[in-house]
Amino acid sequence: MVKEITAKDIMRKSIVSIDEKETIAEAMRIMTRRGIKSLIIPREDGGYRIIGQNDIISIIGCNLYKDGLENLYVKNSYRIFRESVNPDDSIEEVASIIQRSKDSIVPVLDEGKLLGVISRGDIFKALR
Repeated sequence: MVKEITAKDIMRKSIVSIDEKETIAEAMRIMTRRGIKSLIIPREDGGYRIIGQNDIISIIGCNLYKDGLENLYVKNSYRIFRESVNPDDSIEEVASIIQRSKDSIVPVLDEGKLLGVISRGDIFKALR
């Protein structure tokens, strides 16, 4: 019998985050330096948000950075996670949620606490 792969088996526990008071330019520096596509923004209310490369590309594409990316702040540009998964959700459930939400990553939450994140790439790695 093959063991079912769950979210807790494939989640990345090392989460790269940024304060919502930081600039978009700093978010870009962190993503580039770490080779990642998105950052988690922990909120004072206990929630979590996300900012990714696509969000920043949208800012540039809409010409919203006339005063420079050093003058735009993460708090004005992040998104709310559309979906989350539980640690015991199957890899099939996780894949379905990521596909449906159209986000590149999904948070793994246990009673509101962020345990890790799973990306599309993490699913690929787990199944090869």
